[in-house]
Amino acid sequence: MSIEQFFSGKKIDFERTARMIYEKYKNLLGSANVQQLINRKNEAWSSYIVLHNAVAPVKGE
Repeated sequence: MSIEQFFSGKKIDFERTARMIYEKYKNLLGSANVQQLINRKNEAWSSYIVLHNAVAPVKGE
C-alpha cells in the first residue's frame, strides 16, 4: 500500500498502513513483534523519502 501511494504521488498514510499491517499479522506474530515491524517499516520509508527527495530533481525545473 505505501509503495502505491508513494509512486502515485500521494502522501503515504503511515497510520492507516500501520493499522492494516497490525490487524493482519498480530495473531500470527504477536502484538509486540508486529509493532516493531511497523516501526522499522516507517523508519525505512522515512529514510527512503529523504534520500529520494535529496537526489530527485524538483518538479518544474
